[in-house]
Amino acid sequence: MFRTKATDFPNSILIETFNKCQGGCQFCPYRVLRKDEKPKLMPMDTIKKLLDEISRHDNVKRITLFNNNEPLLDKRIFDVIKYTKKTNPKVESTLSTNGRLYTSEVGKKLYDAGLTTLYISIPSLNEKDYRDLMGYDLNNVIKEIVETEESIRENMLRIAVPKTYAYDEKSFSTFFGDLKIKVCSWNLEYRESWNCFDFEKMSRNVDIKKYKPCDRPMDQVVILSNGNVVICCRDWEEKTVVGNVYSDSIEKVWHCEKMRKYQNLISGKEYKSICVCSDCSEGANY
Repeated sequence: MFRTKATDFPNSILIETFNKCQGGCQFCPYRVLRKDEKPKLMPMDTIKKLLDEISRHDNVKRITLFNNNEPLLDKRIFDVIKYTKKTNPKVESTLSTNGRLYTSEVGKKLYDAGLTTLYISIPSLNEKDYRDLMGYDLNNVIKEIVETEESIRENMLRIAVPKTYAYDEKSFSTFFGDLKIKVCSWNLEYRESWNCFDFEKMSRNVDIKKYKPCDRPMDQVVILSNGNVVICCRDWEEKTVVGNVYSDSIEKVWHCEKMRKYQNLISGKEYKSICVCSDCSEGANY
């Protein structure tokens, strides 16, 4: 059901603790739009302040401790997860990794710290296609996944499969099903203004399921490592900054005039009036 009214406080909160990624994924805008950014770690005091504030709201369902970055590059991530579990024990906590830094030992540390879900991005089980798309060796990633304890594979690990030309639902279901790991596919995110990859070529021969009209800004907030709050995880260029949590609370930013303006436009499905929605592969198609 399409939401026309914003929640009093976001149900889903993305906190980017560090802004860097070492991956070379061909379907990701990072390598073009953000690779030259200076490293920015969100101070631990700020992270704790945000998690403390979140704990005072019982409607929060998910805390995502990354945005458009590689969260395992942040060496504090285990402590962040522990504090998340301590302050928000009933809320789902998630991470997503490109897999380069994942090991069975890392998996156990994340699990013991209290992480609910870890998504590992794997676009193909074909070695050549994987290397072409990810710039890395598939066997290294698979080896560590296989060596992860079965209970952790079953309860925490998820395989995130971007729908590219290499997408093969059957092979994923069979291989990872045997390992008791759930597979979650997702549409490639794309905006024409990014001009960083050929969307049609990357997703050729893929039956892309269109989701409902986008209403994520009605119950989701995205917090970047510099403290800026934007309306969407696809706002790589920070064109919709509505506030900053270094100086204000999540609640204050959520109810500010700028945020309400965007939410009113979303409510009316006026995507063409929002710069990050007007050429988006999701929002602009409705």
